[in-house]
Amino acid sequence: MAGDTVVLNENGVSYRAGQGAMETARKTEINYQALFHSSPVPAFILENTGTDIILIDFNPSVSKIIRNIGAHNLDQSVDVIFPGFYELNLNLRSCSPEHPSFVLEALYRSHQGLPATYLQFNCCYVDPNLLVVSVQNIHRKRQAESDLEKSRERLELAIAATGAGVWDWYLVTGEVVFEDEWAAILDYKPHEIKPHISSWEQLIHPEDKQRVYDMLDRHISGELPRYKSEHRLRAKGGNWVWVLDVGKIVERSTDGSPIRMTGTKVDISKHKKLEAELELLNRELEKRIEDRTQKLEQSKRSLLRNRQDLQKKSQHLTEVNNALKVLLKKSDENKADMEENMLANAKELILPYLEKIEEESLNETQLMYMGIVKTNLKEIVLPFSRKLTSKYLNLTPSELTVADLIKHGKSTKEIASLLYLSEKTIATQRKNIRKKIGINRKKVNLRTYLHTFQE
Repeated sequence: MAGDTVVLNENGVSYRAGQGAMETARKTEINYQALFHSSPVPAFILENTGTDIILIDFNPSVSKIIRNIGAHNLDQSVDVIFPGFYELNLNLRSCSPEHPSFVLEALYRSHQGLPATYLQFNCCYVDPNLLVVSVQNIHRKRQAESDLEKSRERLELAIAATGAGVWDWYLVTGEVVFEDEWAAILDYKPHEIKPHISSWEQLIHPEDKQRVYDMLDRHISGELPRYKSEHRLRAKGGNWVWVLDVGKIVERSTDGSPIRMTGTKVDISKHKKLEAELELLNRELEKRIEDRTQKLEQSKRSLLRNRQDLQKKSQHLTEVNNALKVLLKKSDENKADMEENMLANAKELILPYLEKIEEESLNETQLMYMGIVKTNLKEIVLPFSRKLTSKYLNLTPSELTVADLIKHGKSTKEIASLLYLSEKTIATQRKNIRKKIGINRKKVNLRTYLHTFQE
């Protein structure tokens, strides 16, 4: 029909329209174009040429997700625009009236070097030549799902590694889901325990019940951030098993009332046994320390007593020593008095008679002897020979006699004559005396040195 044009309605069905209809279609197309290009949903339009699928249009939102798309890609094949993206290209080519749409989630790398991004493609078949594809960035969603899955896996591994039994309590109905591990800790089969809170309450040790209920109430009221309790549960065989029970309210109603609480139970019997053994060892250690402390205290007191005894003995020895010093001093004084008395007696009782003998007719030799006797009597208190022998104990009696005569100025010849010895013997004794008193080979006069013993 002249003046008619073939157009598509909103369902993609072609029909012939007149001039008015064409104007309406043109306006509709303009409106659609405006909506398409202003849409926040990234989308592009593809044309199926029969041999290839090419890009004929896209809105600006696409470039926010697929950064390598631009005006230069118009009329290009999707194989060029998405190189290596075979899954998308394959799905685009398979779109048909029998399969008018598809949703594809895929990891897409838009530029070399940039991190890959999860995209969701939603394709709509318009007609054999036209495809409309919208794109969504679902990377955060997929990442969150992946993180959630990893967290779930880690939780399951942690529970499996610790041998924990999981429980899930619905507070309104009292229903409790006891997982297999929970029952196994008490040697029960899952079906042997009624899934109700009363089953758990009946297993709690009577001595622990009040403490467990208090911990639960404090958590439910909000006082504690979580419920945690160590208590005993009765196993199937009647024995008591220590468990660590930990839980938390995970769901509340709009008014804040608790609806659901979940947690885990772990067998800590071995830990409690070790704890008891450690406590016993600590008590034994404290007892040993106490005993050792008492012994040390006793030793300390004994040492103190010994120290006091030693101090007393030391003080006594000091007193004895002082007394001996006094006695020695007194002895020296008595000795001095005795020597003075002896000298006085000698002067009064002996010297006068010696002087009378000297008045008699005596030869030279007799006079010399008398002189020596008088001199020695004068030194009877502090005799020269005693001083000499006290310092030089190795002098013989004959050497002492020779030394005494040398001190009185007698020559070797005179001494030999007085003692009826040879001069050679007297000379040998003089050498022996010098050697024994330490002046051998020294330029020291023997007589002068011997006079020092009178000082």
